[in-house]
Formats: sequence, structure tokens, C-alpha cells
Amino acid sequence: MRIKRLLADSYWISIKQVVSICTSIIISSIMARSLSMEIFGKYQLVLSILAILSISSLSGLNVSITTAIAKGYDGDYIIARRIKYVSSFIGTIGLIITGIFFLINSKYDIGISCLIISSIFPIIYSTNVWESMLIAKEKFKELSLYSIAQILLNTVLIISSIYFFKNNIIVLSLAYVVSIAIPNYIIYNKTKKYIKNLIKYKKTLSYGIFMTIMSMINVIVENIDKLIIGYFIGIEQLAIYTIGILIFNKIKNMIKNFLSILSSRIARNNTMKWKYYIPIFFISCIGTCILYFIIPYIIELLYTSKYSLSIPVAQLTIIFIPFFIIKILAKNHFIFNVRDKKVLYNLSLYTPLIKFILMIPALYYYGIYGLAFLLGFQHIIELVIIYKVRKK
Repeated sequence: MRIKRLLADSYWISIKQVVSICTSIIISSIMARSLSMEIFGKYQLVLSILAILSISSLSGLNVSITTAIAKGYDGDYIIARRIKYVSSFIGTIGLIITGIFFLINSKYDIGISCLIISSIFPIIYSTNVWESMLIAKEKFKELSLYSIAQILLNTVLIISSIYFFKNNIIVLSLAYVVSIAIPNYIIYNKTKKYIKNLIKYKKTLSYGIFMTIMSMINVIVENIDKLIIGYFIGIEQLAIYTIGILIFNKIKNMIKNFLSILSSRIARNNTMKWKYYIPIFFISCIGTCILYFIIPYIIELLYTSKYSLSIPVAQLTIIFIPFFIIKILAKNHFIFNVRDKKVLYNLSLYTPLIKFILMIPALYYYGIYGLAFLLGFQHIIELVIIYKVRKK
């Protein structure tokens, strides 16, 4: 029965991932072909700013809610959304300040985009807790269908904005946030029906804040590379870098979402065993080797020769996929099962700090290719940290 349920869950998550990857490839391909490299780079710059400011919504509460609801505590679902909404106003202020900064520096389109997005910023990230509810309740069919609807809306709005308002970064950015905010709000209200009790888990908020703090430095470091490239090196270099790391990031997201099927089970069982990790590592190595050699043809086909410089960037990142898979499995064990704050603290503190320190010489000597290698190498760093801390 468990195997049958797991296969059913895997099926729906797989459908979601196929739709997500296909639509993402379609959007990025249309952008690369239709937009100038400057506009595409500016769009990525705005997304990076949003990602960094999303910290203000206490994103760690999503993990905490998943754990609490999986254990039968539904009472914090609505309260958590309210807390995230109020805290998101910090991000609104951050967007206003950022917008003014870009206006002062004569980057008017980026500045106006930030100011417009600031008005709906709290809705974007405060209502995304619906994913936590559905994962905890193991409603993967509903999770996939809702996600697919959101993805399709995003695709339609983005492509429409490109077609009707070509090279307009303001409309493009607005289309992106609207396609996230509206579905999040609607789906959040629909998922309230899964609340079965009002019992609260006393550690939900504190653990959510802890997880937010632990991820804070990592989120900043994960996105600051794009800000540095876009603002100090060049918008076109940011466009090349973005296309190069796109496939790696999509594969990472696919793996994360697929493993979300197991999050409630990981919360109840010990899954950190070498008998699982070793075969998974070697199988992923075979897939990575195949992908490494076909990636040049994929980029040329989808993004034209205009982005040929993105090929080595992509190859430098995908060679680390097997290490990422093992890392995410081990990390999920400590997040959902053991809830070992010591391991999470060390991962969240030392990994981004080491990456940030290495980022400066990597960028100075090797440019975007150095940053691409570091993007993948950080997963080996995290595995070493997990091994060292666990051994103690």
C-alpha cells in the first residue's frame, strides 16, 4: 500500500516537474530570442532583488509548518500566514529604497519596477504557505494541479508581455509577480479546508524564525552573484551567466520537489543510510555524464549561438549534480527528522561565508566561469560540513 501511494505521489510530482521544466524552457527560449541581452539581464536582476528581500517574509516558517502539520498540529497555519504578511512589509520598504537607489543612478526602468512591485510584495510571499499544507497532508495530486495552474498562468502572462510590450522590463516584472501573487492568494484560501484541528505546536514559530535566520545568509549569497555581475560587470554578462546556470537550477528544483514527497516520511523515519546514498550517487553520475556532453547542443538549439558563451558555464555547474543530490538528502534528514539545530546552524553559517570569501577571487580571476564553478562546488563544501559536524 505504501509503495502504491509513493508511486502515485511520484506520478503527480513528475507531471508537475515536466510542466515546470517545459514551460521554463519555453519562456527562457522566447526571452533569449525575442529580448535584447540587456533587457533579459535587467529582468534577472529584478528577480534577484526579489529573492533576497523574500527573507523578510520569514520563509523558514514554511519548513516549520510542514513539520508541525505532518505531526498533526494544524493550528498554526492561518497564524503563520498573518505573521508572514506583517513581516513582509520589511521587504516592501526594502523594495522602495532599492527603487529609489536605481532611480538616482539613472536606471529608471529597474527603479520603477521595484517601486511598483513593492505595493503587492506582502501578498506574494505571505500566502505561499499552501505548499507546506499540501506537502504535510500528502496531497500531492492537489499540489501538482495547483502548481501547474500557477505555472501556466505565469507562462501566458510572461509570453504575452514579451509579445505586446517587447523589451519593456517594467511590464515583464509586473507580469511575473502578478502570476505568483494571485494564485497564491486563491490557493491559500482553498487549502484552509484541510485544517482539521486548531492545536498549535509551541515550537512552530521559534523553529520557523530559526530556519529563516539559518537560510538568510545563504539566500543573500545565492543571489548576490547576479547583483554583482549585473551592476558592476555588465548586464549582458548577467544574461550569459543566467542562461548558463539555468539548467542546473532547474534540475536542482526538480530534485527538491521530487524529494518533497518524502518530507513527511523523513519526519518520522531515519533515512540517512549509506545503503541508500551510494547507489543514488552512482546512478546520478551516469546521468550527469550524459547531460555534460549534450548540453552544448541543447543551448545552441534553445538559445541560439548568441548565448554560446553560456555553454561552459552550464558544464561547470552540472558536474556537481550527484553531490547536490546526496547533500539534499542528508540535509532533509536533519531538517525534518532529527531537527538538529547544530548541523543546520553550521551549514547555514559556514557554507555561505566560505562561498562569499571564495566568490571574490573566483570572480576576479575567472569572471562568470569562476562563479559558475563555485555555484556547484558549494555542495561539496556542505557535504564536508555535514560529515564533520555529525562526526562530532
